This record gives sequence, C-alpha cells and structure tokens, in this order.
Amino acid sequence: MDVLWFLEERTSFILRFYDEASKPFERIKQNIESGDAPYTPYYSEDGEPQYLEEWMDADTSVDVLGSLCISMLSESLKLYLNTWDKIIGTRCGLQLSAEFRKQGFIAGFKTCFGHYLRLDWDECPADFAILEQIVLARNDAQHASRIDEMRPTLSHKWREKHPRPIFMSDYERQIFSEDDSEVGWNDPCLIVSRENLETAIGQVNLLAEWLEPKLHDFKHRPR
Repeated sequence: MDVLWFLEERTSFILRFYDEASKPFERIKQNIESGDAPYTPYYSEDGEPQYLEEWMDADTSVDVLGSLCISMLSESLKLYLNTWDKIIGTRCGLQLSAEFRKQGFIAGFKTCFGHYLRLDWDECPADFAILEQIVLARNDAQHASRIDEMRPTLSHKWREKHPRPIFMSDYERQIFSEDDSEVGWNDPCLIVSRENLETAIGQVNLLAEWLEPKLHDFKHRPR
C-alpha cells in the first residue's frame, strides 16, 4: 500500500472541500457588503447594519467549516501513523499507552518511531508546534464548551503549550499576547482560515514525506 499517496489524496481533498464548501457563504457576505440582490438596501431608521444576522450566519458557517476541515486533517495524520504502525508491527499505541493517553498520539508516535527507526527528530523539517495545534484544534472542535457560541473555542490547554495559537482571528491574536499577563484567556474562538488550513496541511505532508523513506527502510530491515 502506498500510504503516503493516500494521505496526500486526503489532504488535497480537504483543501478542495474547504474551497468549494466556503463559496456560497463567502458569496452571501460579499453580496451583503456590496448591496447586491437579494440583499439590496432598504429604508430603515434603526441605525443597525442591514442583513447583519445573515452576514453573521454566513461568517460563522465558514468558521464551522474550517473546524470540520482541521478535524479531518488531524484524523488523516492519525490514520497515516496508525497504518504504518500496523504495517511495520511496532504496536506503538499498546507499548506506550500511557504516553498516548496523556500526551497525545503525536508525542506517542514521536517517541515510538524515534526509538525503533532511530530517528533524529532535529533533522525533521516539519513544525511540531503546528502539528500539535492541529490535534488540539480537532479536540476543541469536537468537544464544544459553550452553549452560547456556535464557533468552537480554544481550551486552556493551548495557553500552556502554545500561548499564541495559529488558529485564532487576527483581532484576538492582537489581544492575546504571551507577554501580557493582565489579559485573561477568556475562551477565544477557534478560527481556521483558508491560509492557516493550507499551512497545517503543508506541515502534515512535510512530516509524512520525511518519514516515508525511513519507514520503508525499517519495513525491509532484517530483524
């Protein structure tokens, strides 16, 4: 099985899916902002922005879509690592069950594959800070914490490991600074932009492309 090919097929699909699925919502926002039908301006004296609810629904829909895509990406990476774990018989999840449970599957596979494949992770070009945030984003996207917010919010786990998350709006990123202890965490929203989704996909592919020849070498190594 060409495991890398299947992974990259999945990551390519995720980005195409985001691009196509976001189009109707972005079109609604654009039509409202430009006053195009069916969102043509009408007479009103209340001073409120017109079609605000429709604009906000469309904007929230794009963010929910981003959360879905980052969840798909996290699961794709996990599938890639689990598939190779079965192929080469390392049984990482069983041997390091406590680490997998407490630290997550990325840390678990990093330890396990590092041992069996004799890897020097300093040579890996992938950014593990981003890879870890993909998994954190997936967890928060799947386990909502607030009934009053349709968008997923970032849990306090982020503050400990990644004080300046990449999956955050530009506005909230300006507010939350790791050097500003007076600003509370206050549950910022999980925002997966198209740009950050593409960056995350690139890091997943980069890790897999670096690992692939080493996994093949181990598979054919006499034991």
